[in-house]
Amino acid sequence: MLFAGGTHAHHLDHSGHPHLFSNCLPEVDPLAYRLIYGNAPNYPKKARQNSIEGTLVVELTIKEDGSVHNPTIIWSDTTDKIYPDIFHEAALKAVKEWRYQPAKDPFGKPLESKGILGQVSFLLEGYEDTLNLGNHDALFARLTEQLNRNKREKSINQINNILAENRLTKVQRASYLYLKAMYLYKGSSPEGEIKNLLIESKTNYETEEFMSVNGYKLHSFAGILLGQMYLNESDWNNAAFELETALRAAREASIQSERFFTTYIQLGIAHYNLQNWCEAYSSWDNAQNLGKKHGLSLPNDLKEPIKFAKSKSN
Repeated sequence: MLFAGGTHAHHLDHSGHPHLFSNCLPEVDPLAYRLIYGNAPNYPKKARQNSIEGTLVVELTIKEDGSVHNPTIIWSDTTDKIYPDIFHEAALKAVKEWRYQPAKDPFGKPLESKGILGQVSFLLEGYEDTLNLGNHDALFARLTEQLNRNKREKSINQINNILAENRLTKVQRASYLYLKAMYLYKGSSPEGEIKNLLIESKTNYETEEFMSVNGYKLHSFAGILLGQMYLNESDWNNAAFELETALRAAREASIQSERFFTTYIQLGIAHYNLQNWCEAYSSWDNAQNLGKKHGLSLPNDLKEPIKFAKSKSN
């Protein structure tokens, strides 16, 4: 992932997303193309001044000399629909300057590679936890502020009334479903009820092949709580999937937070029980590195599992 000036860029795999632990992938094909130079684009002044964020997917061709040919925006999303193309020029300008080691045939002859996908995201520092909900921004913020208060019944009733509206956009509905799940979680409601709300929330922001800025941020919040629900049920496969997808969404949205310390620990536990040794060790290693930044330490009872996972992953 390449970072510069509030933007980042990366390549997508066949699922439309990069891997969380690239070191745990099978050995890279020596004949495949490889990015050797690719600075992220500059943040457009108008977008920064208006606090607009966005993400785009670019399709490109890699020529035999490693240069980029005919980059084309095939999908884009911004947090302000008045400016749907505000990032296009900056993204394309940057992508045209990317350079690759081209793919090769078995005899070492460089090949042209078509249909390569890259994602470019424009994200503002300080907006990592901010959802853009249009005319619901103020109401959602107020209900979020009330989350830690003792009397929550009134707020939950208000959320239920909002969810009964037919005028909500998908991302607004997803956000309120997540917020209701958080209210129930704080109130120690049955985990099954919370999990159903989170799953329903996902259906509203994961309907597209590529995820919007709001979708990335929502998944970084809701996916972690959903993964925790599965972890409590010892459903290791679903726990690993949700936690890893949530952490990947947070990484793609440049969301940095100490709350992911526990998430990496939980992901390691899920992968350990699945005997995915490399992923388990990498999860705990990420937790340890994040913990150092925030003065947090791994539990002592993880010392032996970490040592074992490391030995098996080697």
